Amino acid sequence: FYLYLVRHISDKVKPLKKTSRLKAFILHFVSVPAKWVRTGRQNVLNLYTNKNYDAEVFIE
Repeated sequence: FYLYLVRHISDKVKPLKKTSRLKAFILHFVSVPAKWVRTGRQNVLNLYTNKNYDAEVFIE
């Protein structure tokens, strides 16, 4: 599962390569501080990081 996921995401995310280890994947995607905030009538996820995360990466 991990190799399949990295193969597809590495084309769109620059720091992640097809040969990246699990540790690089975890440091880039999993260990990002975030907090759900209610604004108006919506829940919005605030990411506290300097990294650029685009929604296009996760759209098939």
